[in-house]
Amino acid sequence: MLTLKNKKLCYSYVMGMKDEIFSLEEQGFTVHRDGENYTATFPKESAPVWEDFVSSHLPRDYWNEYLTDGRVVFLFSLEAGIKRFVVEADSHPEVLSHCEALCGCEFPSLKEMLLGNWFYRQAIGGTP
Repeated sequence: MLTLKNKKLCYSYVMGMKDEIFSLEEQGFTVHRDGENYTATFPKESAPVWEDFVSSHLPRDYWNEYLTDGRVVFLFSLEAGIKRFVVEADSHPEVLSHCEALCGCEFPSLKEMLLGNWFYRQAIGGTP
């Protein structure tokens, strides 16, 4: 889906969480505040730690995604619990539908939604 500048890292733009996200820095994560949101960068091998953290801290009716080389992992916090999708193509109608429903907006595609974020554009070597 997207080719990252540094293929050894994962990148996530984080909304809906609190400052407890900074506790991940003790485990090798790089976390920065971006207004009321956060950015997180972490080694690919730490993805299970990230997913555990997100699963226990993401408020209901939010989602989080993280970019890893060639795919994007989406975690949705829904009434029935956390729903996980691994997307390797530019199109995934079910994931796009969840994103649009939770934010109350429409996106032309998942790829365009992701590239609309300055942090993800930087991660692929583009202009912020």
